[in-house]
Amino acid sequence: MYGWARGFRLQNDDSADVMQEVFQVVHRALPRYRPEENGTFRGWLWIITLNKTRDLIRARDRRPQVPGGEAIQRRLLEVPDLLEEEFCPDLVKSQGQLLKQAANLIREDFDPKSWTCFERLVIEGQSPFDVALDLQMSAGAVRQAKYRVLRHLRIYFQDFL
Repeated sequence: MYGWARGFRLQNDDSADVMQEVFQVVHRALPRYRPEENGTFRGWLWIITLNKTRDLIRARDRRPQVPGGEAIQRRLLEVPDLLEEEFCPDLVKSQGQLLKQAANLIREDFDPKSWTCFERLVIEGQSPFDVALDLQMSAGAVRQAKYRVLRHLRIYFQDFL
């Protein structure tokens, strides 16, 4: 599946995302798979991979493009984790009551999906990949949502940090 996605000229990260999405679909649909209706298992996987690749390309086309292209966008998605570690390690690692209370003060400033990403990564300590799978998002989008909330927290509570 990864090789097929790469064959569609996707980047490594996008190919890995497609592969994870295919695994999710297969996991949910496998009990209903019938070779007489769906053809060979390999052919069925190929169709699912093709459809997930198309979904990714459509979603990418709807996203605003970053000046400088995809390479710059990938680099930007790596920045949040670096900024958190460098400028605010105690806030990121803190799971105490202060962070929870402070975060609840700004909760209404974010959409529910972004807030869920932040809460599960920072407060519950889950991995970006697990959250991405559960929320059907890319790991980069999950980290970006977490970064937006953390940045807002830093700005909101700048005097205390």
